[in-house]
Amino acid sequence: MSAGRAVEALVLSILDGHHALYKVGRRLDERGMLPLLQPGLAPESLHDSRLGQTLDAWYDANLHTVFSAIALRALDIYRVGTPWLHQDTPTISFYGAYEEDEAGSQGPRPTYG
Repeated sequence: MSAGRAVEALVLSILDGHHALYKVGRRLDERGMLPLLQPGLAPESLHDSRLGQTLDAWYDANLHTVFSAIALRALDIYRVGTPWLHQDTPTISFYGAYEEDEAGSQGPRPTYG
């Protein structure tokens, strides 16, 4: 089973409301979803070790990078307009006491928060 099929199985399982890896093959079989993944696929092919290996591979490949590539490809294929762009920047906070700079310095004076 390819990693792509394993990911599809995980997504179908999550959409079905079940997240336990050892139940994925059986649950998808009960729901008649295995033929959606691959004709003739046995529920035993979706065992927790294989699905765990897939999740490990996604983590090693940097999930954010993979998701960005998929999202950009989908935008291109389906010609989805992007009239605005959301950029989420991290928050920076400062705390603690700061030593006095040279006399007369008017530099920034960060404080808590």
